[in-house]
Amino acid sequence: MDLNWEKSSESEGAMMKRILIVDDAKDIVFLFKSRLEANGFDVVTAHDGREGISKAIETTPDLILLDIQMPDLDGYTFLHNIRKLLPLRSVPIIVATSNREMEPLFRAEGIADFLEKPTESKTLISTVRKCLAER
Repeated sequence: MDLNWEKSSESEGAMMKRILIVDDAKDIVFLFKSRLEANGFDVVTAHDGREGISKAIETTPDLILLDIQMPDLDGYTFLHNIRKLLPLRSVPIIVATSNREMEPLFRAEGIADFLEKPTESKTLISTVRKCLAER
């Protein structure tokens, strides 16, 4: 048995945090995904709320980056549905949107943070790290 290999895989697993991005804007998904992966995060993506719920159940992310305005199932409905699922109830959610008018409603629902798009890389990464550290 190679103890170094086991130790290595355990330490990598502990360090690698999985982020789920739920956003219908493919350019934003690409941008967020590349920024997060460059900073050592494992990233899963979904392009609408229904796919996001499915991917969240399938992958159990450590954090979710969520858009508000999406076709089929909007961000608020996504949030409401995720909070009903016991294994996902405590996953921190950061709402990232260019439309801040629903911010008070999302804050009342207990989101971890709110980002305004476009988001600078440094702000994205620091907000994600802060929310993961608070978990």
